Amino acid sequence: MMRSLNKLATYAALSWTALAALSLAWNVHHGSRQVLEVGRTQARAVLEKDLLLRHWVAETGGLYAPVGPELPPNPYLRGVRDRDITAPSGRRLTLVDPAYLTRRLHELGRRKGLGVSGHLTSLKPLRPENAPDHWEAEALREFERGTAEVSGWAFVAGRRRLRLMRPLKVEADCLRCHAAQGYRLGDIRGGISASVPADPLLEIERRHIVSMSVGHGVLWLFGLLGIAYAVRRLRSSEERRRSREAEIAALLEGARAVLPQRRFEEAAREILRACERITGARSGYLAWAGGGGKAAEKLIREPAALPDAGPGPSFESLRGLSAEALRTGRAVLAGDAVLAPLVIRGQAPALLVVAGKSGGFSEGDLRIVEGFAGLASVALDNSRLLEEVEAHRDELDKEVRLRSGQMQAILDHSPAMIYAKDLEGRFLFVNRSFAEFFHAPPDRIVGKTDSAFLPKAAAERSRESDRKAIDSGGPVWADDRIPREGGDREQLTVKFPLKDSEGRVYAVCGISTDVTERKRLEARLFQAQKLDVLGRLSGGVAHDFNNLLTIIQSYAGFLLKGLPPDSPLRSDVGEVIEAADRASSLTRRLLAFSRDQAVTPREFRPAAAVREMVKMLRRLIGAHIELKLSVAEDAGPLFMDPSQFEQVIMNLAVNARDAMPQGGTLEMEMRNDSPAGGVLLRVTDTGCGIAREALPNIFDPFFTTKGQGEGAGLGLSAVYGIVQQNRGTIEVESAPGKGTTFRVRFPRREPA
Repeated sequence: MMRSLNKLATYAALSWTALAALSLAWNVHHGSRQVLEVGRTQARAVLEKDLLLRHWVAETGGLYAPVGPELPPNPYLRGVRDRDITAPSGRRLTLVDPAYLTRRLHELGRRKGLGVSGHLTSLKPLRPENAPDHWEAEALREFERGTAEVSGWAFVAGRRRLRLMRPLKVEADCLRCHAAQGYRLGDIRGGISASVPADPLLEIERRHIVSMSVGHGVLWLFGLLGIAYAVRRLRSSEERRRSREAEIAALLEGARAVLPQRRFEEAAREILRACERITGARSGYLAWAGGGGKAAEKLIREPAALPDAGPGPSFESLRGLSAEALRTGRAVLAGDAVLAPLVIRGQAPALLVVAGKSGGFSEGDLRIVEGFAGLASVALDNSRLLEEVEAHRDELDKEVRLRSGQMQAILDHSPAMIYAKDLEGRFLFVNRSFAEFFHAPPDRIVGKTDSAFLPKAAAERSRESDRKAIDSGGPVWADDRIPREGGDREQLTVKFPLKDSEGRVYAVCGISTDVTERKRLEARLFQAQKLDVLGRLSGGVAHDFNNLLTIIQSYAGFLLKGLPPDSPLRSDVGEVIEAADRASSLTRRLLAFSRDQAVTPREFRPAAAVREMVKMLRRLIGAHIELKLSVAEDAGPLFMDPSQFEQVIMNLAVNARDAMPQGGTLEMEMRNDSPAGGVLLRVTDTGCGIAREALPNIFDPFFTTKGQGEGAGLGLSAVYGIVQQNRGTIEVESAPGKGTTFRVRFPRREPA
């Protein structure tokens, strides 16, 4: 506002200066016009006199004057009769016409040095001396255009003069001399001018300008003083207004001090400062009252003053006032102090005291102090309520922190991945398991979408399940496979919408559990159950078949004993007995597979077992398949039932043979597996291979890729069961048209 006043003062001063300057300019201009008019008046007077004299002379027919050196006969009146006459006294007289008289008067005036002079002129003068100068010629042309009078400033003989000229019209008396020039009555024959010296007029103008300048300067100065006085009054008024606003602001500041979030001590300090500042008191404090009467007076005399409170009024000056204030609940005014009680619910627990104002306190001060005491009462009451609220809030905060900590611990230590996403699919929250699964800290995940962590197809499936949860308004279950390094992970996810207090969905929460191991165990359990079923089936068949084999072996033995040594049938019976023994061995393996017959594990060298099976393997796979063996002699030893080992080799060889109906190569490698610390059996064929989608099921019982009647699907499941029974592992690599490789690893163990 002060800056605005300064601008206003500047604008007012500039405006007043401009107005004074304009007034001075107008007055100077008006004075100059008046001076010019005075000069014109003088010139007109001269012209009026000359014209009046000319008219009188013309009416009288002319005057006769004695001829002399100064007045010779007028040569231009030579043709005029009686131009020259002789008086009875003998003196010679000559006729003086108006023009001659006027010219002689003008010449006489110039000789006498009179300031005002005149001149007769014409554009067609008879006398060369009457020829016009430049100014007169222009004036004569103006007369021809109808102008009645021409005046103006001009320089004559190097001096500035005011010149005024009027036209001379042809009259009857003029035609005696000028008729020969072609003039007619009423024509403009010429002009008569008068010139007034400029110096007296300019001196008058100068004195006028000086007087106007001085007057306007004094007026301008008084105007500036008036503006300065007005601005000073406005500034003083503005300062009073700002002071009043400051007082109101202080009162508002004191009011803000009682807001519930402020402690009473803080509010009381600000209230005291504002009260002292507005009232002009030099000191003030708040005193707690423990009761009425003298007890209260003692507390006031020895106040529990706040740190910035000034020295309080004397005890003697307040005697009796405190008791009255506490009893009535109203402010009390003394000469040098004001006491205002803090009233809360009908009780006065404290007093607000201010003192030391120069000139004493007024009734207005009493009301102000009483108002501040009311603010202090509100502050004290709010402070007590605030303490109760804060105590309750602290308890609630402690409970919330406890529950929040518990919930956070549950979320962080939960093996499930828990997360929340907004309606745009951006993550709002993820727990520790989620962050660890994606190998990223939570703050790098929040704000991003599934596309930042999942392949496009998986991200689309996740987004689709989000939409289903939002649309359904309830939980949605989904199984999904997430590609990860080291193998895909199977997850079971439940998603449900999160709603606000008005029931609007604002987010989706998801809980994903990794069920990869569980599904793997379920698959193994299912495989074990199938193997158990297969074992029961094979055990039943083996029991019945073993009974038949016993009869065959018995009768074949009896038959062999009854044949003479040179009988050609002995070799045939021997073949029967050998085949029965092999069938019996197969039966024992089936019984071992079905666990109806206990296996007999023992330590043996697998290389020797393989060499013993070479002849049988070549017969088994046929001549159209080349068998390549690479058996390390130091392989093993193994600790298992040798018949189970032989069954694994035979089943893998048969499987390879069936994959190469047109012939091929079967490679078998046996060596110690250094990284795993066991024995590696590798069986590779160059057959047709196995389709990728069939690989997960090749060890299932009764699963086969062969045609109808070409296989029962029990060979590889039996191999898998034997490997699992002996705590080994089996892997397969295959592709259509590129053959198949089985890698079987058996641990090396010592007997217990």
